[in-house]
Amino acid sequence: MQATSFPEGYAPARFVRDYTHHIGLSEGESLVFNLLTGLAWQGPSARRAGAAALVESHRGDELAMGILEQMEAEFSRMSHPVSFQLIPTYGCNFKCAYCYEGSLTSEQRQWDDADIDHVVAACRRLVAETGSTLAESTFTVLGGEVIRSSTFAGVETLVRRLQAAGGERFEAVTNGYELAEHADRIHALGITHVQVTVDGPQRMHDKRRPLRVLRGASSFERILEGVDRCLALGLRVNLRINIDQRNIPSLGELVAVFDDHGWLDHDRFLAYLAPLERDFSGKMRFVGEDEMARMLAELAVQEPRLLRLRWAFHGLEYLYALRSGAQTQIAMRYCGATRNDYTMDARDGVYPCWFGAGQDEFKIGEISRLAAGEPLAPEGRRRLEQWRARGVASVEPCGTCKWALVCGGGCAFKAKAKTGSMMSPNCAPFSSIYETLGRLIYETPLELRHEQPRSRPALGEVG
Repeated sequence: MQATSFPEGYAPARFVRDYTHHIGLSEGESLVFNLLTGLAWQGPSARRAGAAALVESHRGDELAMGILEQMEAEFSRMSHPVSFQLIPTYGCNFKCAYCYEGSLTSEQRQWDDADIDHVVAACRRLVAETGSTLAESTFTVLGGEVIRSSTFAGVETLVRRLQAAGGERFEAVTNGYELAEHADRIHALGITHVQVTVDGPQRMHDKRRPLRVLRGASSFERILEGVDRCLALGLRVNLRINIDQRNIPSLGELVAVFDDHGWLDHDRFLAYLAPLERDFSGKMRFVGEDEMARMLAELAVQEPRLLRLRWAFHGLEYLYALRSGAQTQIAMRYCGATRNDYTMDARDGVYPCWFGAGQDEFKIGEISRLAAGEPLAPEGRRRLEQWRARGVASVEPCGTCKWALVCGGGCAFKAKAKTGSMMSPNCAPFSSIYETLGRLIYETPLELRHEQPRSRPALGEVG
């Protein structure tokens, strides 16, 4: 599509109009909002058409002066700090049915001292290419499982050497089984954020996330103990709940456990619901995100404390921002893999996307070769450039979708898995989600809101 220029301060009515949406509220009111400009109006439904015209006719907003290509050009000029996802080992003591890493988690190899030196050198090299610094970068350590007695000494060495090189921001993703016994060392190491996963009350969690060796043993109470210890030390904890039609009915019991621990009011704790879409084997069946939204909406009537959690459905971050009065965010990209993320793994691989880690078709280079000063091979460079170029301006169907700037084009990895091409969109049922959850989320009573912004790590079906 050829770029089109418009006079400064002017946005064509059709272009702005096509991004306007509304949801019904209580007491006969509507919320009308524009997904391009971030403007919103709340008032009587009888005046909805007039409100839409008001929102649509806005002029002079910086974000409404051009079209996607112009916004893409501006996005490309912006500075995007680098984020590194570091996988020192794929070995894991859990055997979760839906884990995207699949059979990789049976591999026990982990980075040794020389490997860690190569990782630090490769990070320096990649950061230098972007014009950024290690001090501005975020380093997330994950597995497999890295918070274990057999691996944690290596994590300490890795973090300390990155700190010596200038790194300052460190986070970890863990299944939480040994979190309590390592929490003090995590804190002393300078790791500030931890993500753990709990998939329901004890019976449900243990069924979905069983231990690999200790068959029948429970990890539930040990994880809760670890979260308590991390919060006591001042660490930020993101608790991910992977949801589908199997465990949604039991979430009321889980949120009661969180409340009993005092977490729902803790300013360093945030639990979020993450709908599952696929599993590694392809054997599990998941209902759509819109059906999960319907199930949750019904459950929240019986257990309103569920609204204390963040509902990480596609598009809802925009609605959360409108609700709190925060600046809405334009999503030119879906995630960091299409900006400046790099993943490095125990197989010496470098990848733009952590979902593709361990898979040759997604690899762009080798850690050891980068550390030795070698450039990316032509095929690796081509793959990297394709990832970095993917966004709403390059995925063709996004050009006519009003949800594009909330969506960012969807997950490239999942698009490729579904269609064979990462340049196709991975669409979500935004209109249906907003119809089902819009009023519920926007009108959540103040006493049930937890407005703490979700901080990294907010990774996918891991931990």
